[in-house]
Amino acid sequence: MVTAKTVNDNIEALSAYFEQYSNNEYVKKLKDIKDKLNEQEYKIAVVANMSTGKSTFINALFGADVLPAFNYATTDCAIFIESEPDIEKKAVITFEFEDGKSKITIQENLEKEIKQYAQKDEECKDEKYKNVDKINLYYPFKHIQNAHDSQNKDFKVIFIDTPGPNSTGGEYKDKHKNQTRTVLNDVDMALFMFDYGQLDANLESDEQGLWNTIRERKNKDKNFEVFFIINKIDMAIDDNVRGITTKDREKYKKEYKEKWNTHEKKAIEKIKEAANKHGINDAQIYTVSSHYELLKRIECLNYDDEDKLESFQKKFKRIFEQWEEEFIQYLGFEKLEGDINGYIDTEVKQRIIKARHAEVMEIYNEEDRHLSIAQHTLEQPKQEAQERLNQAKKFLEHTAQELEAQYREKNNDIKEHAVKEIEQTLEQAIQKYFYDEIEDIAKKAFCFMQFVAQGNDEHNAKRIMNKFETDEKDKYVKQAHIVAKSTKHANRALEKTPEYINSLINDCANNFLDTKIDIKNSYAEMNREYRDTFEKFKKEIHKQIEKDLDIEIEEVAFECNIDDLLSFKVDIPSSTFAYNFEEAKYEKEGGFMGFLKGIFPFFFGERKLIKTKDEKHTFDINPKELREIIEKNLQENINKFRDDELSNHKHNIAKLDSENKGLFSDLRNAQLNQIAELQRSIKDSEKKLAHIRDQRAVLKNSIRS
Repeated sequence: MVTAKTVNDNIEALSAYFEQYSNNEYVKKLKDIKDKLNEQEYKIAVVANMSTGKSTFINALFGADVLPAFNYATTDCAIFIESEPDIEKKAVITFEFEDGKSKITIQENLEKEIKQYAQKDEECKDEKYKNVDKINLYYPFKHIQNAHDSQNKDFKVIFIDTPGPNSTGGEYKDKHKNQTRTVLNDVDMALFMFDYGQLDANLESDEQGLWNTIRERKNKDKNFEVFFIINKIDMAIDDNVRGITTKDREKYKKEYKEKWNTHEKKAIEKIKEAANKHGINDAQIYTVSSHYELLKRIECLNYDDEDKLESFQKKFKRIFEQWEEEFIQYLGFEKLEGDINGYIDTEVKQRIIKARHAEVMEIYNEEDRHLSIAQHTLEQPKQEAQERLNQAKKFLEHTAQELEAQYREKNNDIKEHAVKEIEQTLEQAIQKYFYDEIEDIAKKAFCFMQFVAQGNDEHNAKRIMNKFETDEKDKYVKQAHIVAKSTKHANRALEKTPEYINSLINDCANNFLDTKIDIKNSYAEMNREYRDTFEKFKKEIHKQIEKDLDIEIEEVAFECNIDDLLSFKVDIPSSTFAYNFEEAKYEKEGGFMGFLKGIFPFFFGERKLIKTKDEKHTFDINPKELREIIEKNLQENINKFRDDELSNHKHNIAKLDSENKGLFSDLRNAQLNQIAELQRSIKDSEKKLAHIRDQRAVLKNSIRS
């Protein structure tokens, strides 16, 4: 198995060789390969559908109280945590663009300050902590990468603490959904977290659409991994012993031991069933207690926390002789951290090492081929060598140009196919995530308005709607009017329904983000086709030149998997979609017409002031008309979005196409330059041949298998 040290040693040796023989192009290529090998990033997102203790979990990984962690959703922006051994602790705060603030770096009072910048704006007492877009935190984890036997210490691991979904207010909710789904589509691994105490609610709610995104990534990206984590598992211990009534110490101890891990196993089964339901088989599930692991790892606890930890440890002392070992195992972090380290060390890093090794060996083989041709040619009689070089030159100047035209034509086909495929992906996604949902959005909006008008608060109305099946919505939609409980409730319904429609459309936009993996795969396939095409034409060039020069080239064999080589980060444009709803004020005209004017004033004109005559308030609503208006309003936004999105991808693909088309020309010119150099060398072949032989010997000694 090739190691990172072997690849680095080969890079160093070849770099020294090319510096000695003045080939700056290969020196630069080798430097790029070394940078890719030694500065590789592996991104891990911590995600959840509800407040599950993500920040406490990450604090436990630190072994220190760094991120803000309370019983409600706290983190307002994504926090990118870069961990390397002995890293200088600091945080770089990036503010939202429109805020006008520059980036700032914090090192003093880091643990205290980071808590202020990470919280929601509405909870900030000081203006300087508001409008934060992103936080880059540089802080070492206790065991990830720092484990004694870990081989990934030169491998940058970035954890991303995503904002929770259950924040108050639509603005925060949409911002957090967008951030979380965007992050999840860009990372290499997800730690999908659940709260043991709210496990059923966690599994019932998918406010962020995380299951769908994870399923899509898992099914379509073979290099993506997900670990399912049940946090706060310590609560299961009380559930296990709840039915024990005996006061006899020995009987209690016996029953306690018999019921040990009962509810923990049930929780694992629930996650396993949910994963299977979403098409994820053989789910890797971990149970952890972040709170008690953090208490165990903090060096100086206050008296209260010390008492909490000791009280929890007593639960293990009662029934286990080797209680410390059981305690550590129960907390779950040792196994989880070991598996993360192990996965990165083996699956991930070996894949990257093999890819970089293949790139180094390609350079070695190219140089050895160059020298082999030179040596073979100069060993022949001068007249014969000259004739063969003229024949090879003729091929490169004429037939190879025809091959280049074919190569460029093939690349055009690849480009057009990629554009068509991405265009088709966009069209299908727009249809699936927007147009196919309009009917359901209109029905939901109609039912939601009824529930709010009849006295339900909007949060309860949303919960009802999330559980509604299609036939239940159809039953409500058949009604032509709504009788409100009071004018107050009528106005409430008029005020909240546009916001609800807005949230449904934004949900569609967030679901659309899952299309990124399909587009990413299209780019990867395009690059694969470009590479295969170039390799095919390059072999034709080499084969013909070898025939003309009467030489057989032997290359050093190495294991190369094209999929491993192409496990790159595809740099594709971000989605341009944004849907903005104007919030209306509802102290004016009522009724269905007024409602429509409130949502779409540009279609129906401004609402008029109307006095409510009595407490009874009836809406006459046509669900079909509501659907048409929503569709018409979306159409303009979607058309512009489609054009912008496709334009971005066409520009990106054209750039990649141009870069690949130039490869053949570079190859042909390099071969012509070598032929010309050899033609000049024939005049003094004996001296040049001795030099070539010495150079090949240096090259052979520079590489290790």
